[in-house]
Amino acid sequence: MRRSVKLFLGVCCLLATIVVFFATHTYNIKKGERGPFPSDWFMLQRTWPEPYLDAQKVLNGAREAARFRQERLDEDPTWVQRGPTNIGGRITDIVGHPTDDNVHYMASASGGVLKSTDAGANWFPITDDLPTPSIGALAIDPVNPNTLYCGTGEANSAGFSYFGSGLYKTVDGGATWQLSGLADSRFIARVVVHPEAPTNVWAASMGELFITGGQRGIYFSGDAGQTWERRLFVNDSTGASDVVVHPANPDIVYAGMWQRIRGPEDRRAGGRGTGIYKSINRGETWVRLSAGLPPIGDDVGRVGLAISQSNPNVLYACFADHPGYMLGVYKTVDGGENWTRTNDSVLESMYSNFGWYFGNIRVRPDDENVVFVLGVSLNRSSNGGASWTEIGEDVHVDHHALWFDPQQPFRFLLGNDGGCYRTINNGTSFESLNNFPAIQFYAATYDSQEPQRLYGGTQDNGTLRTMSGQPNDFERIYGGDGFYTLVDPNDNDYVYAEYQYGGLGKSSNGGQTFFWATDGIDGNERTNWSTPVVFDPSNSQIMYYGAERLYQSINRAEFWTAISPDLTDGGGSGNLSFGTITTIGVSPANSNVIYAGTDDANLWVTTNGGVTWERRDSSLPERWITRVTPHPSNPNEVCVTISGFRNAEQEAQLFISSDQGAHWTPLGTTLPDVPLNDMEYDPEFPSRMYVASDFGVFWSQDRGQHWSVLGRGLPPVPTLEVVLDDPGRRLIAATYGRSFLTLPLDSLDPNHAPEILALSPEPDESGFVVARATSEFSLSVTANDVDGDALSYLWRKGETVLSSQPSANAVVDSGYQVFRISVSDGELATVDSIEVIGVDTIDAVDSRPSLVEEFTISAYPNPFNGEVRIAYSIQSNTDVRISIYSLTGQEVARLQDGRASAGVHELTWQPTRVATGTYFAELRGDNFAVRTKIIYLK
Repeated sequence: MRRSVKLFLGVCCLLATIVVFFATHTYNIKKGERGPFPSDWFMLQRTWPEPYLDAQKVLNGAREAARFRQERLDEDPTWVQRGPTNIGGRITDIVGHPTDDNVHYMASASGGVLKSTDAGANWFPITDDLPTPSIGALAIDPVNPNTLYCGTGEANSAGFSYFGSGLYKTVDGGATWQLSGLADSRFIARVVVHPEAPTNVWAASMGELFITGGQRGIYFSGDAGQTWERRLFVNDSTGASDVVVHPANPDIVYAGMWQRIRGPEDRRAGGRGTGIYKSINRGETWVRLSAGLPPIGDDVGRVGLAISQSNPNVLYACFADHPGYMLGVYKTVDGGENWTRTNDSVLESMYSNFGWYFGNIRVRPDDENVVFVLGVSLNRSSNGGASWTEIGEDVHVDHHALWFDPQQPFRFLLGNDGGCYRTINNGTSFESLNNFPAIQFYAATYDSQEPQRLYGGTQDNGTLRTMSGQPNDFERIYGGDGFYTLVDPNDNDYVYAEYQYGGLGKSSNGGQTFFWATDGIDGNERTNWSTPVVFDPSNSQIMYYGAERLYQSINRAEFWTAISPDLTDGGGSGNLSFGTITTIGVSPANSNVIYAGTDDANLWVTTNGGVTWERRDSSLPERWITRVTPHPSNPNEVCVTISGFRNAEQEAQLFISSDQGAHWTPLGTTLPDVPLNDMEYDPEFPSRMYVASDFGVFWSQDRGQHWSVLGRGLPPVPTLEVVLDDPGRRLIAATYGRSFLTLPLDSLDPNHAPEILALSPEPDESGFVVARATSEFSLSVTANDVDGDALSYLWRKGETVLSSQPSANAVVDSGYQVFRISVSDGELATVDSIEVIGVDTIDAVDSRPSLVEEFTISAYPNPFNGEVRIAYSIQSNTDVRISIYSLTGQEVARLQDGRASAGVHELTWQPTRVATGTYFAELRGDNFAVRTKIIYLK
């Protein structure tokens, strides 16, 4: 019973068809199998409609994002790690110091490399400055243990995370890293440093996943990674899944080669190029081994190798087939000349049907007969494969890494989809070392009644939550892979969680037990791997669910009714459910305005609660739509984020519309060219926006004109969702590899706009500069930036640029004219102007005072907190405009715009969603403008 439950949990983490056990009921997923593989949702989001992702574009975007991080302002606040740290994420490799039991290194699938100097009690990241957080392999130099090699790119045949950017090397224990080579290897499965000749380094590169060619095969460096030479190449779709070297004779090398290729809708996990090769001259020539091994065939899949350190003539190999079942474990006692299959019948189901996800086997360095094979379960043989026993039933499933302590080999570290574990008794029992953040979150939310409670859906670990807000007390409350989670903001007894392809559950007792919550939804409809489910912002009893149609429930998911036709272009094929709604946005300002975006680039809007629908994507790129975000108070404004890389235009894909999607304006032109996954407005600051990208979180203080990295301490890992807790003034980031982080927005010291201290020439008492027409005179500005940022200047007369320096030369025309100065720190600009009256003679100045006295403006009380009265006077009937401006020159309110009669007038302004600060009230007419300063205190 224990074994079946464990295997079942492993399948739950990765298969589209799963069974979820609840406290009181058992439910079968009704969606049907999408194919025998886990979803490639992550990669398809970024590639569709192209067949593969251009690695160079990803790396260029990563480098540009790194440049943004280097330009952070010193006053930026720091992100706070919120965990979970007690539930681990996917670990791909582990190595340790050969003589210091306290030093370990651990590779995360999408969270970089973590290091411990206290035997796993604490871990800290050491590769956050590398271009990619996806790690495939680690190797430590046993002679010089401060030297470590890091092969980037998780070497599985799945689109879970990004490929790598090469092989990196550190000589100071991870303090600094340099690219060693193999920049186009994409996925590195193994790195080996020879124990007797440490300048000899071997790397097994799997190469491109979605296309043929590239740097794939076995590579050798004889100079500790300074230069590399490919020593084994089989064909353009076969890579190296493993390499082992004879511990006493560096000339003898064994290679595991694996043929595989992926398309957007198919996978070949085996081929005739798969096999085991041996060289006795450091890879100059190779012999393919065959005696007793699986015969060459199209369905021979991933192979893993292990060589005995105590008797190097003994090797073990594990094979999967295509599509991914266990093919067998094989053993040789004569250096590979002859192989026999071990007594492995009990291992037949340990790969389930995704053996391409595993491929690791280990033999204890002090005993050739003690062997471990890693899969969904962990199995051990103590008699050279004559019999096998499942161990590790008290740890998470899906195993990928095992490192023996060379001084005491019965002690080893185990890495799997649930993190890192240690045994001191050869695997009889394990202790968890999961006190590090490595969870891959898909989505996040919080309990608005108990804001310390964080919830989120994860890869491999279901739906997690913390009740206390502490990073070390998360618990799993729902099964499968976890996605959208909702907590009713008005009654937190109602909690909603889902697993892949829209398996929605509902709890009415605060998340203790869940019941099936998809009654009314057509089980034959296509649903996304991450099916969107949202509340109506004005009524939490009303909910929306996106399949191929949009569904509405008016009774807390008791029953659903379709309120749209199929909003996609139809279904796809292969192993992924395609042609689905990916995002839903309900306007907080008008809940009848609802948007739905799809994976096949469609965007729809209804303005009458679903009675009629209109397409609104004609000017958007044909890419997967990740998020649609309506403005919090303006029912006509909406933003859209798109995750794909565009071939022609190198810019992030963020668009804004002021007319419910009829027209779109790009806002991502100054962002790094990276996929965008989510966007949030800040209701307290109308000009502030936050976006979540594949390389961190960015923000803008001027409605997308300029962007900066938000805060310090958020690693450059994919952030799939940001959630704004407005009452608590914090931002929650759900990262795909480093768990939850939060940023306290009240401590966010935004970049301050430059201050204009003086303008020259100064106006006279009328507020104007009076100068002779056609004459030349000099303009100048004195400005300061409290943040110490470098300033740029731009003088304009109308649309004509006069100067980009603090001073400018101008020519005066007859009549009224304005010379404007903009002072910018690269993000924010302060704008002011010098208003000039050009006259024929200087004597004409004497006629100006009567004109000046025709208009005035004043404000009281000042300062104010609730309401301010704006009084103005004019001497004749004329068109006027009364506006409120921020210090940055942005109009935040318009109080009047039209004809006004001569006399004194009074208006009131009651600010909403405006920050405390200094503003200007301006009275403007055809040939005059006057301002008064007002101070708003909340």
